[in-house]
Amino acid sequence: MSKRRYHWTPEQLDRMADMVEAGIPRPRIAAAMDANVAAVEWQLLRLGVVGPRSGKVGKGGKDYVRGERIVRRFTPEEDAQLLLLEAEGLGTSEIGRRLGRAHHTVIGRLATLARHEQLDEEKRSGGRG
Repeated sequence: MSKRRYHWTPEQLDRMADMVEAGIPRPRIAAAMDANVAAVEWQLLRLGVVGPRSGKVGKGGKDYVRGERIVRRFTPEEDAQLLLLEAEGLGTSEIGRRLGRAHHTVIGRLATLARHEQLDEEKRSGGRG
């Protein structure tokens, strides 16, 4: 089985972001974009798009199995090390090698941490962000 590659245009990415901000669920967005939900979610994560109902961030808890793979959650120590290595100017591939993670996992985690920081800042400022 081969994976479908998506080549998103800037207009499609903008449309996706607009749909999320309008509160449209990811499965409906994926159907409208003729894509699978995982592809849409990855692009939204990469772009840092957060929907209006997004109050909870991260799942927390232990590692889990997705398909046939074990998904290792990041620890607070790994997050700190990840941010330190990024601040030192290392690329995502090198950070991934040092942490024993795939580069796309590093990209996704950096986007998630940035989103968490943005949401925390908005809470501190009373929702003005």
